[in-house]
Formats: sequence, structure tokens, C-alpha cells
Amino acid sequence: MIVQAEGQGVIGTVDRPSAPRLVHEGAIYFHRASPYLIEKLDWEQGLAYARQAPEIDYYTVASVTTQVKRLTLRRRVPTEGYARGVALSEEEILVRSRPVAYRRIHLATHETLGWGEIELPEQEMETEGFRVTLGPALVELLAEEEVPVAPLDYGPDWPQVREQILARDGHRCRLCGRKGSPERPLEVHHVTPLRAFLSRYTRSVALRLAHAPENLLTLCPVCHRQVERARGARTALSGLAYVLRHLAPVFLMCDSADLGTAVEARDVETGQPAVILYDAVPGGVGLTSQLISLWPDLAQAAMERVSGCPCRDGCPSCVGPVGESEEGAKRAAHRLLQALGGSGEGLLHGLQEIHRLG
Repeated sequence: MIVQAEGQGVIGTVDRPSAPRLVHEGAIYFHRASPYLIEKLDWEQGLAYARQAPEIDYYTVASVTTQVKRLTLRRRVPTEGYARGVALSEEEILVRSRPVAYRRIHLATHETLGWGEIELPEQEMETEGFRVTLGPALVELLAEEEVPVAPLDYGPDWPQVREQILARDGHRCRLCGRKGSPERPLEVHHVTPLRAFLSRYTRSVALRLAHAPENLLTLCPVCHRQVERARGARTALSGLAYVLRHLAPVFLMCDSADLGTAVEARDVETGQPAVILYDAVPGGVGLTSQLISLWPDLAQAAMERVSGCPCRDGCPSCVGPVGESEEGAKRAAHRLLQALGGSGEGLLHGLQEIHRLG
């Protein structure tokens, strides 16, 4: 993707996979420390048109929805006592991503100044990935310790939205295929929780994004309870995914932008909660394929980073800035790491077999 500025010609290039996040219409593109506003993006021709905007005092961050499908399982290594721990797998995967919105963030204070929507097609990329899957007993343990929250107001349009989703799904559970009954009516589930949108956008924008059809599923009460119990692990995994993405480059000798992450409350491949790290390059370049053998050291470093960080609710040095991670992500990620091994030493002891097999 070529970035052109009025009167200056070409000022930069951006690879196709990164373009939807970096040069969408309304994005701020920095060139030689000067901000440029992207006014038009010609996706088919691969051209982004920008104008220099010295008056702008903010930068932009795009929000992207990501889905991962396994193409080939290369190898899978359960840690000692997988039922209560994790399983690690090296895979060839298909990553589907689509940017949905972006935030304007003040350069000095980092407060959110506003937001905008992104209208671009979904992108697909085949690459290499590393999946960390939680065992059933560990999910049960986290569910038992989940902090209850007050019910949310889904807005005045929710009944209509709900009926539209039920009709779209043929009034059947998307997981088990069961029909609803007067005793057990079907329910509509948010794949990404409404709270995650409310923490980033104003209420009206959050409701519109959360109630988008692609973020909603029809579920029976039984499947819905299973998914929500798994969501207790989702908060832990969202924090864990952040710290792994920023620690893994230290072991892989790469940039954090070379890796992508996806968090699944109910992974379509296993039915269990999972976090996936993948090479953010088409075809992969052999980065995440090294993570099975590096996992003991990486997990130990994650435990030390989260437990040693002096912040209370999260920051860029551990599980992510407050407002960019789900509420309680630091505490939940710390608890997850404790559950995996009790301590850094215990975690390493439980994973030594991976070094032998790898």
C-alpha cells in the first residue's frame, strides 16, 4: 500500500495486512515525526491519500475483530496434568480479520478524544500459529472464582435485535442445534462482551458495535452457561495474551508487531478457552513455531512480569493499559498463571517434559 501526500509524492509504504489498521480513512500516519491525515484509501489500487496536518494533536488506534481457523496441526504437547493445566500446539492457521472502528487518542494525555468507524473488507491470511489451550478443570476453577457483576442495560433496541438474530439462526442453538422451548427459551450471546465496548466507546457507539450481527450467536441455556463459564477464563486470557505478545519478541528476537494474537472464550477447534499467537506475515516466517520449546521460560517471565509490576489494574508494562484490557484482567491473568503452576518454579517443573519432547 503506497501512501501519497499532496505536493510531496510518495511518503511511505505499508504492507497489505497492516494497511487496514494503519492507513484507513481518518487514520493518522506519521512521517518524519509529522502527522498526516489519511483522507482517502483506494483499497483496490493500493493507494492511500494523505495531507500534512501539523495542527493535529492526537494519534489513532484501530480495533480489529480476529478469527482463527486451524488448517493443519503440526504437533500438540499437553503439559503434565493437562486436565488441570494447558495444552500447547503448533499449527498452520487461517486468520480472518476486519477493522471495525478506531479511537483518536491525545498525544500528551492519552485520553480518548473521539472515535470513528472503518469500512473495509475482511482480510484473510494463511500463516503459522501457536495455541495455548486451557484444560477443563482449570476452566472450572476459574469459573468458581469469578467475581459477579451487575446486569447490563442492553439498550431499548435489544428486543428487536434479539429477534432478528433468533430468526437469522433459524431459532436453533448454533452449538448443539437444539430448538428452544417455553421452559428453556433460546438466548442471544455476545461473542465480545458489551463491557469490552463500553470501556472504549460512548454508550451509543458501544451498543451499535456490540449488537452487530457478527458479534451475536443464538445459544440454548445449557450451551450459554458453558460459554459464560469459559468467559471467566477470557479475562485472564486477554491479559495473558497481551503480556505474552510483548514478552515473546524478547525470546524470538523480533518486533512485537511481527506477532498477532487472538483470544477465544470457546475455541472452535477444541471447545476450550485458548489464546493464539501467530506470525503477522503471510505464510509465516518460523517465529511462533519456536514457542513450544520456549514456553517454560516464556511462562516464567510472564509470571514474574505480572506479579512484579507495581500497577493496580493493568498498564502497558504488564497486561495492557487500563481501558484497553477487560476489567480485572491483571488479577485474573495473575490467578491463571498461579493456577498453572502455583509459582514460577512450580510452573517450570510441570513443563520440563516439553523441553525433552521439543
